[in-house]
Amino acid sequence: MKFRSLTINDLVLYRDDIKICYKDNPQVFDMQSTIDPKNFQDTEDTLVYFVQSDDCCIDGIFDDEEDYLFGIIVYEDIRLTDDGNASQVHICVSKDIWGKDFLPIFKRALDESIFDITYAIIPSCCRGAITLCKKLGFKKTGYIPKVIPYKTLKGETKMFDKFIYCYEKENILTNVSKIS
Repeated sequence: MKFRSLTINDLVLYRDDIKICYKDNPQVFDMQSTIDPKNFQDTEDTLVYFVQSDDCCIDGIFDDEEDYLFGIIVYEDIRLTDDGNASQVHICVSKDIWGKDFLPIFKRALDESIFDITYAIIPSCCRGAITLCKKLGFKKTGYIPKVIPYKTLKGETKMFDKFIYCYEKENILTNVSKIS
């Protein structure tokens, strides 16, 4: 597998693959999101914004021949300074690679990104996303209590906590000074 930045043309070319990723991850949007997960045009419009925006970008995760897009990594709220770089991240992958050893490609994408800090804000009911973050090396740094509505398995609407997970790249210069 490999990854690379997505273009507007990619959003058209891999439309069906992207649609599958979102279909396989229904909890990506909460119940009161302005994006309607049943209306894929809403999702497409948002992805076009992410590709064209100055403070967002999207990487695609592909098979080696780029015949199939397995998932996307959205970097949002990008902040770049002399003191460091940061971004919020959203990962959405197709069930086709769930349970397979796809973690190394996501880890490599995070490590090769320009961001010193990458953070995810995840509803406490999204266990798969939490597990993925932990396996990638994200650390839980906090939470916001009862701020996001989701339906329970019983069909009841309840407010859930949002967990904050951070991935901090090791600074090569810091490591060199520790060795000296």
